[in-house]
Amino acid sequence: MKRLITLLFFGVLTVSLLQAQEMDRVPKQYSLEAGYRYVLKSEFTNQASHGYTAIFDYAWQLSGFHKKKASYITVPIGYTQLFPDTENDNPVRIISYGWTVRHELAKDKKVIPWMGYALLLNQYKEIGVDGKVFG
Repeated sequence: MKRLITLLFFGVLTVSLLQAQEMDRVPKQYSLEAGYRYVLKSEFTNQASHGYTAIFDYAWQLSGFHKKKASYITVPIGYTQLFPDTENDNPVRIISYGWTVRHELAKDKKVIPWMGYALLLNQYKEIGVDGKVFG
């Protein structure tokens, strides 16, 4: 009986503490970037130096609540299509994905500078050639 009363007491205490806490939803950011890409120099024998690229980025805010500078963890997913420079070269497709961490360096400004670091993985595929390069 004593064990049941103790368990009931901690259950009621836990429920009351959860109701007393102010719960916030974690802010998220979505971004889509697209543009033209030009590779200035490549050591590959296949020369495909220009094309288009797009990347989608999904971010969760980790810190910076209550009017402090924010930090985010993001999951970027990108696609690049490069066109051959000559008839002898092959088109290239690159899929990019990974994780990034971004720290805001200012708060409540019109332009907010940030610093970040990432672990990005790429799958490089030349069309017409067996296999892929992963890095």
